[in-house]
Amino acid sequence: MNNLILNAGNKHFSSSYFEARQKFRDYVKDAAVGEARIYPSPACGPGGEELSTDVAWFGNRRASRVGVLISATHGAEGYCGSAAQLDWLAERGYDRLKSDEAMLLIHAINPSPCLRLPGIRNLPSGGGQTSVAR
Repeated sequence: MNNLILNAGNKHFSSSYFEARQKFRDYVKDAAVGEARIYPSPACGPGGEELSTDVAWFGNRRASRVGVLISATHGAEGYCGSAAQLDWLAERGYDRLKSDEAMLLIHAINPSPCLRLPGIRNLPSGGGQTSVAR
């Protein structure tokens, strides 16, 4: 497997909802070009922690073309969607937006199911070949 993919996976996948949320907030803050909002959830974490949906907009507010990348609609896919959002931010996807384009990132639109599932950590690295059965 390509080491670049594995390294990105290990960097962007999170082991918990709270880790994923903090990474998203940090990446958006580091980008310093988006508009961010936090929408508190009426639900709470197992220890009473605040849950939220975090939203970031990049690009022209009047753009005629808008991409929307949502994470955590049902649960397990939340970690994959979060990693995709973090990868877009880390690769500075916002720098490639044209004047009539924008991107809306919605992190953990439904945060509660993520709490019941572990995240992903430490993908295998180096050397091995991966094949697909046909």
